[in-house]
Amino acid sequence: MKDTDEKLKKAIIDQLYWDNRIDVSDIKVDVDNHRVTLSGTVPNHAASEAALMTAWGTKGVVQVLNRLVVEYPTSADVPPDPEIKSRIEMLLSWSKAIYGQDVKVSVDAGVVELEGTVDAYWKKIKIEELASHVFGVVKVLGKLVIVPGRNIKDEVIARDILSALDRIRFDADELDVKVKDGIVTLFGIIPDWYTQQLILNCIHNTFGVRDIKNELIISQ
Repeated sequence: MKDTDEKLKKAIIDQLYWDNRIDVSDIKVDVDNHRVTLSGTVPNHAASEAALMTAWGTKGVVQVLNRLVVEYPTSADVPPDPEIKSRIEMLLSWSKAIYGQDVKVSVDAGVVELEGTVDAYWKKIKIEELASHVFGVVKVLGKLVIVPGRNIKDEVIARDILSALDRIRFDADELDVKVKDGIVTLFGIIPDWYTQQLILNCIHNTFGVRDIKNELIISQ
């Protein structure tokens, strides 16, 4: 197992060096039983997300723990918190897809908190993504609550999820999908991270979903 982990570690490091979005000089990679831990520092939040996605995309990885810390270079002219807040609010107001959602933005030492309500899960994801790419942001704490515009039964949500999975040619029989009060819980064994992303994307875009509990296991 140790030999396999060392090979996987090398593959991840090679991928990180290959990825032009990432400065790997201060990133440390540890692998234990196909489970990866990323630690160290990166110059911005986008690099942290890119490193996470690159590690997940390496064949053989079953879990990634991202402990990377964002540290902007001392030479960077990082905007103060009020300006970061203003830029995020401006981006949200410009986005037609999420216009009119009840979102409150607060920033403390580059850490962004997003509170309020949105009417769809995918809008929560979109808002967090927009905030994370603003210069000066070191972390995003998403506390948005999903409140659908109309009531929808759990059985309907589950049916819509399974139908969406069928349309992307995924055998839904391999999953156990449970829905209670709009909260979706997933059980099952899947082959890789890409499959997990396809499944989660279907759920993110299903109307009525309030939250997701991901208990999926990626096989080695």
